[in-house]
Amino acid sequence: MGESRNQDVVARHRRWAIGLALTVPLALAVSQSWIAHATAPVQSAFTPITPVRALDSRSTPSMHLSPGHESETWQVTGASVPSGATAIVLNLTVVNTNATTYLTLWPDGVSEPGTSNLDVLAGKTMSTTVVVGLSSAGVVDIANVAGSADIILDYFGYYAAVIPGGPTGATGATGATGPTGPSGGPIGPTGATGARGATGADGATGPAGATGSAGPTGSIGPIGVTGSAGATGAAGATGTAGATGAAGATGTTGPTGPSGVAAYTTTSGTPIAGLHEVIGTGTAGTLVTLTGGSGFSSATSYVCFGSDTAAPSVAVAFGYGSGTTFTPNAASTDTVRFVCSGS
Repeated sequence: MGESRNQDVVARHRRWAIGLALTVPLALAVSQSWIAHATAPVQSAFTPITPVRALDSRSTPSMHLSPGHESETWQVTGASVPSGATAIVLNLTVVNTNATTYLTLWPDGVSEPGTSNLDVLAGKTMSTTVVVGLSSAGVVDIANVAGSADIILDYFGYYAAVIPGGPTGATGATGATGPTGPSGGPIGPTGATGARGATGADGATGPAGATGSAGPTGSIGPIGVTGSAGATGAAGATGTAGATGAAGATGTTGPTGPSGVAAYTTTSGTPIAGLHEVIGTGTAGTLVTLTGGSGFSSATSYVCFGSDTAAPSVAVAFGYGSGTTFTPNAASTDTVRFVCSGS
């Protein structure tokens, strides 16, 4: 357990995003403005503060958490948090982890609780909001269970004990209700409606203006002469249809040629007689037996090639038992597709 360190050595102000700085303290203040401790009759109230960077172990090597299950003590109360505070509300950030781990914060002077405030994967940076109680001296313990890590603590509020007020005095007796006052005064009389004035006489209608004269209609021009239609030419004579030629005789069908066979050669092109191919699938590590005309004359008269259907990049080897049995071998018991060629 390292010695207690005052956070004022490394404290510096930092403005947080408004959402985090306001939302979390307000939510705590509204939902938990009064916290009754189960083990003591002390009530605490939340007080928000301007967010402050209290610790960054990257610039304070003595607070760097070394490999293994290591714990350190940290003095919380001081310039930013007054003495007598019962709990601190902070943002815990963990960086530079070299192993998957978790961190735990708890009041100094009691046993480590064995629970986590933040779980962190190796090489990841993660943070969370933590509310942790303080010892009577304002100190917390911080433990890292695996590997090494750096920690950052940002305060944004604390809880402090509430001094209870005196008892509420008795409520005085209710006085008698006074009499109800009179209703509103009487409504005054409605005034008389004045006489309507006489309608004035209509004015005289003015005379209509004269209609202008219509202009003369122009004369129609003469219709032009229609031209005569040209003469229709005579139709040409239809030629005679030629005679249909006789159909030629159907030739005889030639004989059916022999079925073709695959040509097998050596790499130099020399033909090899008597070869045939067998294609199929089997299970890696299981004997394959050829039957009927698919067999070969001996274990050395043919060769097989194949691939692992589940892992095509894995090589497949063949063990030849005879001209009719062989075993495909691969890294597992996957299905093997094979082709064998020989005499």
